[in-house]
Amino acid sequence: ERVQDTRTATLLPRNAHSYTAFLAARHAELWYLGGTNAAPVERREQAPIFREIAYVGANGRERLRVLDGVVLPPDQLRDVRDPANTTYLSENYFAAASALPPGEVYVSHVMAWYVSQKDQLAGAADPRAAVEGAKYEALIRFAAPVFNSQSGAFEGVVVLSLDYRHVMGYALHILPTSAQNFTVFPDYASGNYAYMFDNEGWEIAHPRFWVLRGLDPSGQLVGHVTGEMSKDERGAHPMNLRYGAWADPNLPTMFDAVSRGEDGFVITVNQSGAQKATTYAPITFGHGVYAQGGVFGGLAIGAEMAEFHQAADQVSASIATQRRGMEFQMLLVILGTAVGVVLVAVFVTRTISAPVRRLGQAAQALERGEMAEEILDSLQRRRIRDEVSDLASVFRGMAEQVIKRERTLKQQIVALNIQIDDQKKRQQVESITETDYFQSLRASAGNMRRRHQERRTTDS
Repeated sequence: ERVQDTRTATLLPRNAHSYTAFLAARHAELWYLGGTNAAPVERREQAPIFREIAYVGANGRERLRVLDGVVLPPDQLRDVRDPANTTYLSENYFAAASALPPGEVYVSHVMAWYVSQKDQLAGAADPRAAVEGAKYEALIRFAAPVFNSQSGAFEGVVVLSLDYRHVMGYALHILPTSAQNFTVFPDYASGNYAYMFDNEGWEIAHPRFWVLRGLDPSGQLVGHVTGEMSKDERGAHPMNLRYGAWADPNLPTMFDAVSRGEDGFVITVNQSGAQKATTYAPITFGHGVYAQGGVFGGLAIGAEMAEFHQAADQVSASIATQRRGMEFQMLLVILGTAVGVVLVAVFVTRTISAPVRRLGQAAQALERGEMAEEILDSLQRRRIRDEVSDLASVFRGMAEQVIKRERTLKQQIVALNIQIDDQKKRQQVESITETDYFQSLRASAGNMRRRHQERRTTDS
């Protein structure tokens, strides 16, 4: 977003009104401790995101500069082509931005005068109590080249100076063991705080300002702290993770991992002896001095081990309580299921098994040639109409057909017996009439009828 702000600034009319309006339109909240060491007060206020905007001509001479809302007079404008004329006596943002193509933006490292332990504490017992001590006032430069819209010729550089408090607050306000997860300023001794380091290993956000990257009065980086230094000397040198193995062997490991774009988790020990569970992750950014690796630096969040385990123990206890509750609920479910099974069994017995047994009794009655009308009627008139009722209807129809066929068969058998008796009688008559004796009698009877007929004829 700040890179885009810089590109936008290159399009502004180069006059005091446009530049002051640009700064005034971009602001964000600052949350900090004010008041005194004895009576600290939390304060929240809106502050400009950029402390400064400047237009530098092609020759390196500032043409217009607005600092903290004030337009500087011509006699305070500088030739920033020479780093010695810059605010921190060693800045090369003009040369770096001049070499960029249109649309590209140069971004510097964090620029600040070094703050020692003595300066920050100013007699206070610890950083959180040092409300009246020196503050870490830093800037990050954003610079972009400006070209003539007609000829494309280089016309100069626009520079924006980001108030670093807006960036550092993202880390300092993190409180990993708090229910709210945020604090106005962390307690270093507790081990519960977050810090940042840049792509060169320098710490750039930390409750102890004396470990932060800073410049000496000549504009050169103050050398990093080492294990060979005395306690007082360590309070006058910043921490660089690449060389911090003497304090904690995990520090170089964290830096190397973040440089590769990796995150991770380690157990570290801070200078107060607090053992911390620390998780870290890279901050990706690909402009200016961070372009080559694509990493601005890293964010590390630590929680003191006792509190870290306390939270885990609370979670474990909560899980155990929930497990016992679930076990009790499961027992109730099992008992309820068992009762339900018994009730279902009784219901099944009454609604299915008993009717099936009665249907079997009807079948036995059918074997005896009886219809069992009462049983079949009761099955068909059941309150619940189901397959057994349908089966009873089918069985009734089948039984009626069986009985009907049985009666028909009996009638057919009786008729057949009568036919057999008549046939036997005909066969007996035929066996008599076909004998020689019967044929002789028939012939004699015939002769007698003819003679009788002849006599009657003669007499007449």
